[in-house]
Amino acid sequence: VSPIITDTFTRSASNGWGTPDVGGATSTANGAASDYSVGSGVGSISNGTLNVKRTVIYSNNTFNTDSDITIDVVVPTVTLTQPAEIRICSRFTDVDNNYWVQLSYDTTGNIDLSLGKTVAGVDTTLASAGNVDIYAGGSTTHVHFITAGSELKARVWTGGTEGSTWTVSSTDGAFSSGFTAVSSKYNTGNTNTLPQVVTFDNLSVKVGFGF
Repeated sequence: VSPIITDTFTRSASNGWGTPDVGGATSTANGAASDYSVGSGVGSISNGTLNVKRTVIYSNNTFNTDSDITIDVVVPTVTLTQPAEIRICSRFTDVDNNYWVQLSYDTTGNIDLSLGKTVAGVDTTLASAGNVDIYAGGSTTHVHFITAGSELKARVWTGGTEGSTWTVSSTDGAFSSGFTAVSSKYNTGNTNTLPQVVTFDNLSVKVGFGF
């Protein structure tokens, strides 16, 4: 199945992420336009203030029902005092209504993973797993997130080979369609020197796949 969105970030863009290799133009939500850029082969979100969920939306001109999303994420340093939360979102209507898999980069070099939904601005966790992998500043975390019918499932890995077991999974019927999005937030109380620039690469979104 050919992806409806492919982004290898080989372009240059400022005040946003521009248009990916395959798929329609992106848009942003929260923070300043200058927090978003593309260059040196990655898409960047600059976190210059705390507790702001800076978000990039891949609208690709149509809502998607089922989606198979893979993407790479890099945080620049191990977090201090409070974690960084990175979300990959499916069936995204807006920042207040979507499904998500969240990578919580904690202060001990571990990654916690959770699966959830935001409905009318209220987060609900559907499944979670602690200490699913380790990270260092500048290391790459690979993410795979599938939304199919009422089923949601995700896994992450930091090595070269994807495993076959889904780390978190659940079922839910809150949303039937929407866009793909990514977000980055450093929680209140974090003491890393700001800005902390989180980068993304190798995004692929497929629809119409089989299981």
